[in-house]
Amino acid sequence: MVHAPLNSFLSNVLLVLDNMEDPYQANATAVQYFLRQLLETCPQLRLLLTSRLAMQMPDEKIMNLNRLSTTHAVRLFVQKAPRRLTEASDYYGNLLNPVPLEEVLRDHPLLAFLDGHPQAISLCASLLLDKTLPELTQDMVTEDSSVALPPLMASLQVSVASLPDAEVKRFFALQGLLPGGGLAMDFKAMFGSKYEMYASILCRYSLIQKQYPKAKVVRDQTMLDAWTHYSAYVGGPDKFVSLSRSRKQNQEDSVQKTVSQATMQSLSTIYSTFPFISSFARHYLNTEPELTYGLEKLCAKHFQKSIRWMYRFIGTFAPFSNAAYLLFDIQEPNLWMCFERFLEKHQDHTSGPDLKALVAAASLPGASDFELNSGEESMSGLGSGSATPYAQLSTDENIKNISSDSSDTIRKKPIRKKHRKPDPKLALVIADMVCYFAHTLYLAGRHHGANRAVTLGVNLCKQYGFRGIEANLRKLMGVLLINEKKLDEAKAQFGIALILYKSTVSKIGHATAMTGIGLVHSRQGNLRAAHTCFTKALTMYEWSHHVVGQLNCHQRLGHLEKKLKLGEESDVTQHYAACRRLQGDLNLHRKEDQDNLRWVGNEMSLLLEIADTHVTSTKKSTSHGRHSKTPVITPPPTVESSDESSFARRKNYDTTLRRSSGNQKLLFENTPSTEAIS
Repeated sequence: MVHAPLNSFLSNVLLVLDNMEDPYQANATAVQYFLRQLLETCPQLRLLLTSRLAMQMPDEKIMNLNRLSTTHAVRLFVQKAPRRLTEASDYYGNLLNPVPLEEVLRDHPLLAFLDGHPQAISLCASLLLDKTLPELTQDMVTEDSSVALPPLMASLQVSVASLPDAEVKRFFALQGLLPGGGLAMDFKAMFGSKYEMYASILCRYSLIQKQYPKAKVVRDQTMLDAWTHYSAYVGGPDKFVSLSRSRKQNQEDSVQKTVSQATMQSLSTIYSTFPFISSFARHYLNTEPELTYGLEKLCAKHFQKSIRWMYRFIGTFAPFSNAAYLLFDIQEPNLWMCFERFLEKHQDHTSGPDLKALVAAASLPGASDFELNSGEESMSGLGSGSATPYAQLSTDENIKNISSDSSDTIRKKPIRKKHRKPDPKLALVIADMVCYFAHTLYLAGRHHGANRAVTLGVNLCKQYGFRGIEANLRKLMGVLLINEKKLDEAKAQFGIALILYKSTVSKIGHATAMTGIGLVHSRQGNLRAAHTCFTKALTMYEWSHHVVGQLNCHQRLGHLEKKLKLGEESDVTQHYAACRRLQGDLNLHRKEDQDNLRWVGNEMSLLLEIADTHVTSTKKSTSHGRHSKTPVITPPPTVESSDESSFARRKNYDTTLRRSSGNQKLLFENTPSTEAIS
């Protein structure tokens, strides 16, 4: 990982961080640690924060922003009004002696209630398309000041209540689950072609904003192909795109170019909203349980497809790699929101205090609901008392210590929140999404985020018994520990992943886990153990016809046998000859294999490969009857009695010159049963 010199290009930069009260309420210690480290690294950096709360930092200067003056508030109200105000329907004026509109609005009770709040004025003025000024004033202003809501909250409630259709309200509620916004392709995959009508209504009410792509992006043919491929992957092929592709070849190029640019603009349009509107949408979701469950399930299934597409192309040499990075920047907060809400509502076996500690480790900006007085819906208390800025990777012993500490807390406070009945199908979708999400975070260079996702994902898989997904996450945890130079802990994680892969009958996963163990042995200086691991990994890679895995193992074995001086020189020569042959196969099929090759190298690409384990839950299903336990079927072993590779039987090489690998013992002979793992 290459660390960019921040001080070199941030010395003469004004860095603006907006809405900092969200991450500060979620985890104040982490925000203070981040700002302190940033200022120490870049002492000449100029930092401007917008927040409703002070950051409690040394040398912090606070500037209070006042509300708009009466004159500016009236001008903003008239500017944001969708129609021109008239005397007949909006206010009473003297026809013989007309009064200017600004003077009438200056003393109007509605403007006095809004109190110069710019966001409340914009929301309230957009409602004049369907209402007159007296009607809007009656809805907004109440006679009893004791029950009056703040101007911004009142404007939001009146705006949502004025939405014409239940589907439009459902589309608005979805914005609470998408704090990072969403592309038109995402909304089309979830709502169909009617999303444009819903989005136009919300734009008219100033509840969401539409952002068009830049001109250079519209003219990029590679980006157009990437968005078209992504749209077809998550929601099926687009009829408009297929129609443009089926035109005759003799049509003019200008028409084709115009159609392509229009398609690109329609696909890459971003719909987003302000954080306070997103928080209000989440508050609205909390009042509709059935609506919340349906939207969360819809988002989980969509993000499962979306993150699979991003993982496939991010960090690769494919032309869609840039589009994957751009899409991941948009979807990352949405993926965190989907995962966190599932942890809050569906983990019935996790206690309240322990659950808050787990979710606080994965808190993100935008996760807290400010301006909401409800303590249960607000996430302002999550992680506020945490003393560590980042969640560290914990082994099984640390997890046991955490669970034991939380059990003491449960004894003192036996009151627990009521959770929804667990949904194993939805949990499987979430676990699969988190697995790909954690790997994508690592490939994007966001190792702290990958750390948090792996820690929470492992706990989720252990609760529901998803061994295959847990094996993939354990393997990624080992990679993260290797980067932190914690080799013994990394070897333990690879060993657990190997046991889990054996129970799911995954040869590729078994081989990648052996590759990780061999990598740790080679870094620790145990070359003979590394030679054993890479020999077994080569056998399974050849069974699966995995070209990159065979290439990496032959390279490793050639170097190891050369250092250990095992056998004759012809043995090493055969490994290097196999490397040249396999590299030639990769070069011959470069277009087909470039999606699987990443910039991190062949060996790291193997360790970051997610094995298809055909996961099913290993939890015993119980019913109301007495004899309801289903027997656990032990899968067949994944390793044969002989670990001799088919490399020794190739016709291109003399088998008498190759040293026999011998009958070497497995690293984990006493494989625990499936019930012990779960």
